[in-house]
Amino acid sequence: MTVETDRPGEASEPGQLSEDPVIDATLVLTSEKSSLAGGVGAGGVCWDRSAVGGARLNGPTWARFSRLERILLILVGVGIIALLLVARSLTPSPSGIGTHQSLGFPPCGFITIFGVPCPSCGMTTSWAWLTRGNLIQSWRANPGGLALGLFVGTMGPWMLVSGLRGRWWPWDCQPIYVLAAGLSVLVIAIVQWVIRIM
Repeated sequence: MTVETDRPGEASEPGQLSEDPVIDATLVLTSEKSSLAGGVGAGGVCWDRSAVGGARLNGPTWARFSRLERILLILVGVGIIALLLVARSLTPSPSGIGTHQSLGFPPCGFITIFGVPCPSCGMTTSWAWLTRGNLIQSWRANPGGLALGLFVGTMGPWMLVSGLRGRWWPWDCQPIYVLAAGLSVLVIAIVQWVIRIM
């Protein structure tokens, strides 16, 4: 069997190391059933997941985390999930703000001083509704809170599982996508705040 590389006209035989640490994913067509680790898909299409010289053939190889990176990912993931569980334990305030006061925190100082809500007012209430599956009430309490809750609700479990496995799973981390999502949450929070105080 020949393994295709990302350079035109080049191929490596089994057992021969590639010059690239990561060899592009390649579909190997076969007319017979194969016992390769990746299994056989429809039409006899296989993903060769065998490893040669530490490099994974025909699939992306993601670097393993250091011990410190794993610990940090696990702690952040657990922390995010814990925040969501706390939000689930709270009773959403009927007024849409002030749910955090049930945890012993004081009222929003921004409202006390300026008489208008701050950008984060209603976020705790929004999360309390979100963790109950009520997206409409969550949006009404604070659209930015809903967006942030969905964002961290995805990031938390992903970081926890990836930290436990020692590598990103089930997909690699693309910083540009994480940054874009974070900026989107920030924009939503600012826009909804401006609308509320107008």
